[in-house]
Amino acid sequence: MSMSRLPWNKNKGNLEALLGGDFQATVTDKPIQAGSAGDYALRYAALGWPVFPVYEMKEDGGCSCGKPDCSNPGKHPRTAKGFENATTDAEQIRKWWGAWPNANIGVATGERSGIWVLDVDKKHGGLDTRDDLIAKHGQFPDTPMAFTGGGGEHYLFRYQAGIRNRANVLPGIDVRGEGGYIIVEPSNHHAGTDYVWEAEGDPLEGVAPVDAPQWLIDLIGLETERERSTSAPAAGADIPEGGRNAALASLAGSMRRSGIGQEAIEAALQAENAKRCNPPLPASEVSTIAWSVARYAPADDVAALSRVDVSELMAKINGDAPESVEGLEVINAAEWAGQEIEERQWLVDGWMPMRQTTALYARGGTGKTLATQQLMTAVAAGGDWLGMPVRKGPCVGLYCEDDRNELHRRQADINGAMGLGWDDLRDMHIIPRVGHDNLLMHFDSKGIGHLTPFWAELFNVLERVRPVLLVVDTAADTFGGNENIRPQVRQYVQQALTRLASAFDCAVILCAHPSVAGINSGEGTGGSTAWENSVRSRLYMDKDETTHRITLTRKKSNYSAIGDAVDLFWHDGALKTYAEAEALGDLPERISEQKIETDFFTLLDHVHDRQKQKVSNAPNGKNYAPRVFTRLGARMKPAITWSMEQWEAAMDRLLADGRLIVSGDPKRGLNLVREGEQSDA
Repeated sequence: MSMSRLPWNKNKGNLEALLGGDFQATVTDKPIQAGSAGDYALRYAALGWPVFPVYEMKEDGGCSCGKPDCSNPGKHPRTAKGFENATTDAEQIRKWWGAWPNANIGVATGERSGIWVLDVDKKHGGLDTRDDLIAKHGQFPDTPMAFTGGGGEHYLFRYQAGIRNRANVLPGIDVRGEGGYIIVEPSNHHAGTDYVWEAEGDPLEGVAPVDAPQWLIDLIGLETERERSTSAPAAGADIPEGGRNAALASLAGSMRRSGIGQEAIEAALQAENAKRCNPPLPASEVSTIAWSVARYAPADDVAALSRVDVSELMAKINGDAPESVEGLEVINAAEWAGQEIEERQWLVDGWMPMRQTTALYARGGTGKTLATQQLMTAVAAGGDWLGMPVRKGPCVGLYCEDDRNELHRRQADINGAMGLGWDDLRDMHIIPRVGHDNLLMHFDSKGIGHLTPFWAELFNVLERVRPVLLVVDTAADTFGGNENIRPQVRQYVQQALTRLASAFDCAVILCAHPSVAGINSGEGTGGSTAWENSVRSRLYMDKDETTHRITLTRKKSNYSAIGDAVDLFWHDGALKTYAEAEALGDLPERISEQKIETDFFTLLDHVHDRQKQKVSNAPNGKNYAPRVFTRLGARMKPAITWSMEQWEAAMDRLLADGRLIVSGDPKRGLNLVREGEQSDA
């Protein structure tokens, strides 16, 4: 479409800026045609939905903004302030679409329009997440629904205060609420298709948004405004909600500086809480304030402690944010000149950093608990873990899925495999907690995390032991929130776990189970993306059910390369690496056979997919698989160096049990393929 442009006005700006600002541009009136984008915009405005123009896609596939590298084609606003300019004023809408007849239509979400939108993004797995939600909770209620141009879906619900614009609240699921907008029919998409309402969910045909089901509200979470006092309460005055923890922590700090002990501090705080706090804090939370402050010697800087550590800690425990935080450490970067740069410290080099939380994901029965118990053994006794050196020192393991007898039996097997005695494990401390309440953090109705008394008990254990390693097995037992709600996940990882890692200069290993989607993708993730984003390293253990090979892969690391993997097998109650077993000539016969069979399929796939060649089981043929694989394996990186006789034995076993079949036309040449595959010969 060719458009004439108005002359530039240096005092008012160009046409696009003018139409988005306070100045009302004069544009040649063009009647809005029935069925046009402008007609749709007016109809949406009649519903009370504020609209604004958005750059549309051109016929050549480019965005009408004219930028060849546009990062958001067909979706970014034409007006200066975007959705903030959205209006229901018919005159303004006619001016906009008179200037840009083909402009896409944006609708502001949130309080102004009275709607919020569940945005299902196909490209990032949103349709799978939607299916999972429906399977668990049932179908969404009858409410307006649109198919997006990118193959996704929009579900519109009646707006509820506290729903803001947020991305990735669930895998492939965004929320368009306060501060956001959506693109609507008949707008076009850069994928080449248009946005369109579902036939039975068209708001222009009278289908009105309904309230979202409560389970969905719980999943996406609400953000609420919390009124905070801006000044400390006067002496003797009531202490309002929002300032209770700061006031009591300050009083406790003053008492501790005077040498007063925990019991007396707690008694004074309980009395002050009952007299002045409105409403009073729970007695258990007041006890925790007293305990937190009394941990420090009177000579310590308890004033700074009460201003920062305790106020902040108790704010997280109780959901009471202090009015202000004093004593922040502020570093002038110039002061680093000439100072020695401290080398990053690792528990396992490249895999598990000190002072951070590492997540270890694995399906049930894969061996993650065994792997962590072997890690603790190596750390306590000194030695290697799965072929990798570790930092030696005390360690603590919180095991919520096994009782003491099972842990005892497993440890005996580990000792036998590693050649250790019980006296070698004096630095290894195990806490069996199966059947107990093991929550380290729970959450209130506002989504604020509260550290639990059990967290305080664990803190005391760590203070006595001073470990270099803490194992928490598992996240499901210790996290009291919703794994799909990012703020809750973030609070748990950072405040319940990484806080301990930092306080005791140790590494924290958190065991967790992947979701079905994480298993199917091979990434081993689970729940909200905040799990991935909140840890500095994430490892995934996966098991090949055919060969029983277990692979430990570094899926994420902020401080080292990702993708490194270690192949393991279970033998006599412990995990061993193929590499160390082969080096010692200690690879059990069937394990060795399984490894050759896995390598056989690896090279078979390489020949088929990369070289587009066939291999056969005919010994006299040029493409005899064992002969081809002997040569090819030696050239692979890393090399796969089985003998021709071993390749032949593996091929015979695979043919005998049907995992490998002969396919194709004998006249044109036979081809070895996996079970269930068809040859293209």
